[in-house]
Amino acid sequence: MELLSSQEWENFIIKNPQAHILQTSSWGALKSGFGWSPRFIRQGDTGAMVLFRRLPLGLSVAYIPRGPVGRENWDELWLALDELCRQEKAVFLRVEPDIWEPVENNFIDQQLPGFIQTDQTIQPPR
Repeated sequence: MELLSSQEWENFIIKNPQAHILQTSSWGALKSGFGWSPRFIRQGDTGAMVLFRRLPLGLSVAYIPRGPVGRENWDELWLALDELCRQEKAVFLRVEPDIWEPVENNFIDQQLPGFIQTDQTIQPPR
């Protein structure tokens, strides 16, 4: 697992032009004004900006808006994200990938193993 600075993350995003604006360090900086703390994680050619929000008792929630970035090796990234979420004491991780709705039936099983699909979204689906 490699934690990146905001500048290192921007350099990574530049190499991934398909990355959504909600995965930029600028979005993380904006969200930090509303109580969220951005963390930038990379595992190989895949990465994600994860937003953490503190809860009582030292716990947090984690959210990946329109990510991860990159479409390869998500399996390795999930292991790194699990480690990061444990370090931040996240009680759950919400992921809203940058994909068009409706999602193919096997996408969740193949790319997001162990996750539960829901119709409730934070970001508009399109």
